[in-house]
Amino acid sequence: MTQSPVFRIATFYTTAIILCNIFRFDLFGTTEIFTNLPAWTQIFTLPLQSFGIFIGSLIALYWLSQQRPLSHSLTGTSAKWSWAMALVPVVLFSILGLENSRDISPHLFGFIISIALFIYALFEEYGWRGYLEDELKDWSEGKRVLLIGTLWYAWHLSFLKNPDPLANLKFFGIILLGTWGIGKVIQSTKSVISAACFHMIFNVLILKSGTGSTAAFNDKLLIIGICIVLWVVIVKVWEREVTQV
Repeated sequence: MTQSPVFRIATFYTTAIILCNIFRFDLFGTTEIFTNLPAWTQIFTLPLQSFGIFIGSLIALYWLSQQRPLSHSLTGTSAKWSWAMALVPVVLFSILGLENSRDISPHLFGFIISIALFIYALFEEYGWRGYLEDELKDWSEGKRVLLIGTLWYAWHLSFLKNPDPLANLKFFGIILLGTWGIGKVIQSTKSVISAACFHMIFNVLILKSGTGSTAAFNDKLLIIGICIVLWVVIVKVWEREVTQV
């Protein structure tokens, strides 16, 4: 049986909303349990908040693949450059370290959190870019950005925690800008990993104290700045290699 695009998107989004919010809104009191676990377990527990997007995208991508070849994959047009991009934040966080309240080495904590944030972002990007950018590839850029951005924004349910219209409007604007920018990345590389790397920028900026991080905002900006520079260089080299093949 062939599923329509509307049905695929609805299934993906419903799955994402239901499964993610179990952990994002702590419906079963898991936050206290996770807080008492060793720091390294955040590699598995933090990504649970975006795991529903990943599951929803796998279902929708399977249905879409029955109709036509998929445009994107985990590593896109280059496994080498995809994993090189993923290693950048892990190496930087490990070397520069991440101050924390868990009394463990900043370097070890930086390593743990960088992997956790990458997996979290990867799960999200399988949905927002890996699936939706592919599903809507025949739409005009403006319509595609608006729909994906709106779904991404609404998924956060930020208006439930902060009903201030101006704050939500600003957040929506940031989401739309991110949708446009990360969309450009995956269109160029076809790699979900490359999209996840740029998604990490948002995650690092809003890194919550619940993870145990006490890093200063300027320290996070330094890491993000270095990451962006190196990622842009990698993408440019990547694009040049692809065009020469």
